[in-house]
Amino acid sequence: MFKKLVGGYTPAIPGPNALSAIETVTLGGVRQSYTIRSHDRSHPILLFLHGGPGGTEHGALFRQNAELEKHFTVVHLDQRGAGKSYRDDIPPQTMTLTRIVDDAHELILHLCQQLGQQKVFVFGHSWGTAVGLVLAYRYPEVVHAYIGVNQVVNRAEEESISYSFALAEARLRRNRKVEQELMRIGAPVNGMFDSIRDTISARDCLGKVGGVTADPKHLMRWAISNVLAPEFTWPERLRYLKALKFSMNHAWSEMAACNFPQQIKEIKVPVFFVAGRKDRVTNAALTKQYLNQLKAPYKQLLLLEQAGHLANYEQPELFCSFLIDTVRPVGLRTDAEKPRIAN
Repeated sequence: MFKKLVGGYTPAIPGPNALSAIETVTLGGVRQSYTIRSHDRSHPILLFLHGGPGGTEHGALFRQNAELEKHFTVVHLDQRGAGKSYRDDIPPQTMTLTRIVDDAHELILHLCQQLGQQKVFVFGHSWGTAVGLVLAYRYPEVVHAYIGVNQVVNRAEEESISYSFALAEARLRRNRKVEQELMRIGAPVNGMFDSIRDTISARDCLGKVGGVTADPKHLMRWAISNVLAPEFTWPERLRYLKALKFSMNHAWSEMAACNFPQQIKEIKVPVFFVAGRKDRVTNAALTKQYLNQLKAPYKQLLLLEQAGHLANYEQPELFCSFLIDTVRPVGLRTDAEKPRIAN
């Protein structure tokens, strides 16, 4: 019981070849933390890149998507400036998309050496899809396949659609408080609001009118599960919001500049996008449109009808089955076996 209260551990997985540990490694000159869990350490590595920027997801990933640990060696990287990897002395100028991508690449090389593998599956959520997509684009030689859940496509357009939806829905529901706050904030310009405080407030307004998750209660449960994850010590839990604010302050503008239909037109590994029909943070229609035009040796979209911006947590059984039964076999095919016509 004392261990549970104090935190700073990941629950053990029984079995002679199981793996459950929290490790630290130097990436790009900064000590960073990752959690690794698997029922069999010989299973292919699945590197998870969390959202935010700065929003680590141990609690949700390892509890709601625990089935993945039976088929993959799942690794959660606390990105530079986030969660267990937050440090007061991290140079703010290093909080760039390019540096965080290179951190992830360095971790992949480390993991492959440690576990005797050559490639990994890369799985990003929200902000993590910007990191993951660029990673798969720049370093395809170490990637089996890329999975983007609630994929960032064109942040300026997505934020504009999101704001318009929230304002219209607030008026439809006669929610004057949300309407007035959105009017105070004003529409985003090039994917940006005037401040990070306004960005957070706009997202809060969106959640109050049903634009983040299919079940409005799910968002709060998800947030609490992450902050109270056993992987965090109490000091780390108390620093969670500080780390989130630090990451958003220094990385948000780069995410707002993401326009992947213009920036990345071809990926040389299989690509899988998972979208929530009710997601108004990113946009399922834009995701489908981008996937249709993206060149890849194999590509596929999973649209979850009863999910929003937390798609893999809102419909975990369908999501995990998709990764296990569809993504894993395709990603592990040899180059000669990979289909030449995308789905």
